[in-house]
Amino acid sequence: MPGEQVAANTAESGENWIVVTFRGVSGELFEVTDEEAEPGTANRYFLDPQNVLPLPRSASGRDERAMPVGSAVLGVYPGTTTFYRATVLQAPRRQPSGEFDAYVLQFEDDEVEGGGLGRAVDFRHVVALR
Repeated sequence: MPGEQVAANTAESGENWIVVTFRGVSGELFEVTDEEAEPGTANRYFLDPQNVLPLPRSASGRDERAMPVGSAVLGVYPGTTTFYRATVLQAPRRQPSGEFDAYVLQFEDDEVEGGGLGRAVDFRHVVALR
């Protein structure tokens, strides 16, 4: 749906998954824009559909399912708009409102300060790794 945020691999080779805004379909490609792009850098991409993943629309248990502990995922590293590979350490808990709280993820090659276990990542910023 145009205007929704999605995860997109913008790398020509390899992986560079970021949060972008879906703009529409152009031929067989998906058009997305990076609203956080640095001035003077590319912010508009035309990507193969396999390089675009929908983000959970809601943290509501009716609309989405939480991935279990041990799942391989892509999660937005806190303070950025970039997805990195991670493992679910703690699945989100359902709150009395029916919404899920955050995941706790262990990002690859990430050392948490103070020896803590993982980092909290908003439910909407975690997608299954494929």
